[in-house]
Amino acid sequence: MLDISEYYSENELVVRLSGRIDGISSEELNKHISQLLDAGRRRIILDFNEVNYVSSAGLRVLLINQKKISGAQGEIIIYQLSPQIYEVFKLSGFLKLFKVVEKLSEPDIVQSVEESVQDLTEHEIDGIKYSIIKSNFKSTFEKLGEKSLLELSSYEEKNHLKKITRQSHYGFGTYAIGDDWSAICDYFGEGMIIDGNLFVLPAAKRSAVDYMLAGSTKSNVSYSALESTEFTGECAYKISFDASKSYISIDELLSSISGIIKMDFFGFTIIGESKGLMGINLKKVPLSKNKPQNNLSIFDLSNFPDWFDYPVEEEYFNHLIAGTGIYANNNQDRARFDLGEKSSHLHYAVFERKLLSFGVQNYNDELQTIINDLTPVKLMHNIKGSRLSMGSIAIYIPEV
Repeated sequence: MLDISEYYSENELVVRLSGRIDGISSEELNKHISQLLDAGRRRIILDFNEVNYVSSAGLRVLLINQKKISGAQGEIIIYQLSPQIYEVFKLSGFLKLFKVVEKLSEPDIVQSVEESVQDLTEHEIDGIKYSIIKSNFKSTFEKLGEKSLLELSSYEEKNHLKKITRQSHYGFGTYAIGDDWSAICDYFGEGMIIDGNLFVLPAAKRSAVDYMLAGSTKSNVSYSALESTEFTGECAYKISFDASKSYISIDELLSSISGIIKMDFFGFTIIGESKGLMGINLKKVPLSKNKPQNNLSIFDLSNFPDWFDYPVEEEYFNHLIAGTGIYANNNQDRARFDLGEKSSHLHYAVFERKLLSFGVQNYNDELQTIINDLTPVKLMHNIKGSRLSMGSIAIYIPEV
């Protein structure tokens, strides 16, 4: 039998284990560790003082979770091993795989990775913690195509823009991969560009996310756009956020960041762990040949159900997202980028979950991990209601 409880010592959460960790109880321990990881914990301290037996099944659970959490820049720390269990760890080679400590005040445990990052500042708003690294880079922004043709489904071949992705290139819009109109005209859909990597969900039946990755050589990718918002440059801020205790909507997140950096317009890329997403997708390509018979906007209530996939409730819980968007909290930029009454426009791809640290210093590496190692299952235009538990965001500031 294994009893599991928690307590705090030296401001650290400690998991007290009491009894046997064997084939019967190891799954209970595995489940408890998983719950801590879901809650955003990336360092887990296990108090072994009252453990009297560990089998190979128990050691296996520890090893599996250590490998999982180390990939997210975290670790499992073993605290207060009894002499008997110490010998088990020694014989199995686990003393080389785990940090074993007798006191929680030891120098090698009282640490924070983010404290070693130069020029890092921290903020807390409504219980949400933000860690920020600032630089002085600026970016160029442009709005391409005629958004009004989207609303009336009036695009034709003469309206399509042939484009090529570039390094440090970001965007969102109505895209298709390739530039031969006859081959791609029925395959436009919501799309995004993130660091030169292109993702598109064609507006077609039984659709799936298509993508072209720039690769390690940052090769250019040919694509076409009916309308697009794009920016190019290096980010001015990297910001990590931890909302694992209460979750935060994407709208609230962007508003809070706007207040922190004191900017009412910026571009951004974001990675995060979802706690329910709300997004829409085109069902049809907005070409003249598909124009509604009533000649009204595709957003009109009489046409909307035929043109858009729209969720009735939040979906894709505990998935990862990676996306590109802009935020504007002033009338001039809202008008310039066709935001209407909204303050943001975001397209993101949804990926199966992988444990990440979301540390501000790890943003670039973890973005590349998502893009290169994981398969996108959906791409959506974000709407109100999407929530995240934690993540990182890069902010791009326009040149004056």
